[in-house]
Amino acid sequence: MGNPADAAFQLSGELTADAVARCHAASLAASRRASLPGQVDLAAVTRTDSSALALLLEWQAWADRTGQAI
Repeated sequence: MGNPADAAFQLSGELTADAVARCHAASLAASRRASLPGQVDLAAVTRTDSSALALLLEWQAWADRTGQAI
């Protein structure tokens, strides 16, 4: 398996409250392993709301707590 820092969360479509809840749940396993990807790819995201920003800030906080960089 490759280095987690080389991987990316690749998000697409609408990143609104319903989708953010699913993304957050799916990313919990990575945060528990302290193996968050080093990048977040938002190129294919077509719409966001404030919950998307909250998710990105949560991922950044997880990374900060574990000494990783996103």
